[in-house]
Amino acid sequence: MQFPVLSAIAAALAILAPATAFAGGFQGTAKLAQPAAAPTSTVVNGVEWRCDGDGCVGTAARVSGVDGFMRECRKVSEAIGPLAGYASRGRTMSHGNLRACNKLAEDGRANQVATK
Repeated sequence: MQFPVLSAIAAALAILAPATAFAGGFQGTAKLAQPAAAPTSTVVNGVEWRCDGDGCVGTAARVSGVDGFMRECRKVSEAIGPLAGYASRGRTMSHGNLRACNKLAEDGRANQVATK
Protein backbone atom coordinates (compact mmCIF):
# COMPACT_ATOMS: atom_id res chain seq x y z
CA MET A 1 0.00 0.00 0.00
CA GLN A 2 2.79 2.45 0.74
CA PHE A 3 4.42 2.02 -2.67
CA PRO A 4 1.52 3.57 -4.67
CA VAL A 5 1.35 6.49 -2.22
CA LEU A 6 5.09 7.11 -2.47
CA SER A 7 4.92 6.85 -6.27
CA ALA A 8 2.12 9.41 -6.37
CA ILE A 9 4.11 11.80 -4.15
CA ALA A 10 7.23 11.37 -6.27
CA ALA A 11 5.23 12.03 -9.46
CA ALA A 12 3.69 15.17 -7.96
CA LEU A 13 7.11 16.47 -6.94
CA ALA A 14 8.51 15.79 -10.41
CA ILE A 15 5.70 17.83 -11.95
CA LEU A 16 5.93 20.70 -9.46
CA ALA A 17 9.75 20.97 -9.31
CA PRO A 18 10.16 22.77 -12.68
CA ALA A 19 7.33 25.17 -11.84
CA THR A 20 8.91 26.14 -8.54
CA ALA A 21 12.30 26.59 -10.19
CA PHE A 22 10.85 29.42 -12.31
CA ALA A 23 8.65 30.85 -9.54
CA GLY A 24 11.63 32.77 -8.15
CA GLY A 25 12.15 34.59 -11.45
CA PHE A 26 15.10 34.64 -13.78
CA GLN A 27 18.76 34.82 -12.88
CA GLY A 28 21.64 34.49 -15.32
CA THR A 29 25.29 35.41 -15.63
CA ALA A 30 27.43 36.37 -18.57
CA LYS A 31 31.11 37.10 -19.00
CA LEU A 32 31.99 39.67 -21.65
CA ALA A 33 34.74 38.91 -24.15
CA GLN A 34 35.91 42.53 -23.69
CA PRO A 35 35.34 44.26 -20.33
CA ALA A 36 32.93 47.19 -20.32
CA ALA A 37 34.61 50.59 -19.94
CA ALA A 38 31.98 51.64 -17.39
CA PRO A 39 29.13 49.92 -15.56
CA THR A 40 26.15 49.45 -17.88
CA SER A 41 22.57 48.25 -17.66
CA THR A 42 20.19 47.08 -20.39
CA VAL A 43 16.92 45.16 -20.53
CA VAL A 44 16.62 42.09 -22.76
CA ASN A 45 13.17 40.44 -22.94
CA GLY A 46 12.18 41.78 -19.53
CA VAL A 47 15.48 40.77 -17.87
CA GLU A 48 17.71 43.55 -16.58
CA TRP A 49 21.38 42.86 -17.34
CA ARG A 50 23.91 44.83 -15.28
CA CYS A 51 27.53 44.66 -16.37
CA ASP A 52 30.63 45.85 -14.55
CA GLY A 53 34.03 45.00 -15.97
CA ASP A 54 33.67 41.66 -17.71
CA GLY A 55 30.92 40.31 -15.44
CA CYS A 56 27.19 40.66 -16.06
CA VAL A 57 24.21 39.55 -14.00
CA GLY A 58 20.69 39.30 -15.38
CA THR A 59 17.69 39.29 -13.07
CA ALA A 60 13.93 39.53 -13.39
CA ALA A 61 11.17 38.88 -10.89
CA ARG A 62 9.05 37.41 -13.67
CA VAL A 63 9.76 36.36 -17.23
CA SER A 64 6.63 35.89 -19.32
CA GLY A 65 8.15 33.82 -22.11
CA VAL A 66 10.97 31.34 -21.89
CA ASP A 67 13.29 31.28 -24.88
CA GLY A 68 15.47 28.32 -25.70
CA PHE A 69 18.94 28.46 -24.17
CA MET A 70 20.67 29.36 -27.47
CA ARG A 71 18.12 32.04 -28.40
CA GLU A 72 18.37 33.52 -24.91
CA CYS A 73 22.18 33.67 -25.21
CA ARG A 74 21.98 35.20 -28.69
CA LYS A 75 19.66 37.98 -27.52
CA VAL A 76 21.94 38.82 -24.59
CA SER A 77 25.04 38.80 -26.80
CA GLU A 78 23.26 40.99 -29.37
CA ALA A 79 22.44 43.53 -26.66
CA ILE A 80 25.63 43.62 -24.58
CA GLY A 81 28.33 42.34 -26.95
CA PRO A 82 30.33 39.16 -27.55
CA LEU A 83 30.36 36.76 -24.62
CA ALA A 84 33.14 34.63 -23.14
CA GLY A 85 30.69 32.78 -20.88
CA TYR A 86 26.93 32.39 -20.35
CA ALA A 87 24.78 30.60 -17.77
CA SER A 88 21.13 30.70 -16.71
CA ARG A 89 18.55 28.50 -15.03
CA GLY A 90 21.25 26.15 -13.77
CA ARG A 91 22.82 25.55 -17.20
CA THR A 92 26.22 26.68 -18.45
CA MET A 93 26.80 27.10 -22.17
CA SER A 94 29.60 25.03 -23.68
CA HIS A 95 32.45 26.74 -25.55
CA GLY A 96 31.23 25.43 -28.91
CA ASN A 97 27.68 26.61 -28.32
CA LEU A 98 29.00 29.94 -27.05
CA ARG A 99 30.84 30.47 -30.35
CA ALA A 100 27.59 29.73 -32.19
CA CYS A 101 25.70 32.11 -29.89
CA ASN A 102 28.13 34.95 -30.62
CA LYS A 103 28.03 34.26 -34.36
CA LEU A 104 24.23 34.36 -34.41
CA ALA A 105 24.30 37.61 -32.40
CA GLU A 106 26.85 39.12 -34.79
CA ASP A 107 24.64 38.18 -37.74
CA GLY A 108 21.64 39.71 -35.94
CA ARG A 109 23.50 42.97 -35.31
CA ALA A 110 24.55 43.09 -38.97
CA ASN A 111 20.93 42.56 -40.10
CA GLN A 112 19.75 45.36 -37.80
CA VAL A 113 22.31 47.77 -39.28
CA ALA A 114 21.45 46.72 -42.84
CA THR A 115 17.71 47.39 -42.34
CA LYS A 116 18.22 50.87 -40.84
